[in-house]
Amino acid sequence: MTHSGVEARRLALIEIQRSLNERGLPPTRREISVALGWASPSTAQEIIGKLIEEGLIRVEPGIPRGIRITAMGAKALTVEV
Repeated sequence: MTHSGVEARRLALIEIQRSLNERGLPPTRREISVALGWASPSTAQEIIGKLIEEGLIRVEPGIPRGIRITAMGAKALTVEV
């Protein structure tokens, strides 16, 4: 399944929020890839990099499942819905 870059980032951000809401944990890159039908976790890694650049998430270095949604990311989620 292919998405435009903007749509892929939006879907990834929603998936991160869904995982946090449902499990209390951010997803792994593999879980993001599987949930969104992407062939490889490297696609998720690329999208995560873009979300970081946009200030929508941050990743805690050295922490497994270290993805955190920033205040800007949370605001973007409320606008998206």
